[in-house]
Amino acid sequence: MSKEKRSALSTKKPFIKTWWCWTILIILLVAIFPNIGSGKDVSKEKFLEEVRTASQGVIRSADEKIENVVLKDGDLCVYVNVSNSDPLPLTMEDLAMTRTSQITDAIFDLGDYDSLWETITIDFGDIGCITNRKEWVESNEVGRYFPMTNYKLE
Repeated sequence: MSKEKRSALSTKKPFIKTWWCWTILIILLVAIFPNIGSGKDVSKEKFLEEVRTASQGVIRSADEKIENVVLKDGDLCVYVNVSNSDPLPLTMEDLAMTRTSQITDAIFDLGDYDSLWETITIDFGDIGCITNRKEWVESNEVGRYFPMTNYKLE
């Protein structure tokens, strides 16, 4: 081998220092660890458990209970049992409106999961349910909320 060829071979960049090596390495890392950098677990199961806990936390009456929390096709549904409640001086409809506001406010505090839902339905069984869509969300200096003018007990 000539001296010129040996010199050319010895000045070649090491494999690890090539740009395409680093590109392949980064692509592999992103494929292996897709949630790297997010720092948050956005699993559906964890979200449902956190919604259940947050929702039960805003109910102050021993006669009310979160029965179930379901997420299907972007619709988050919280089933609330208020059948044993005595809402006086409110009506059951007023109680449903108040609980909807409290529960949705608690869900807004779980903002890391916003990508999982498009609607939030609070179901009160025989009393009816109230559904709010993500595009109805408003915010002020306190935080995000659904305007009560959109609440329709159906």
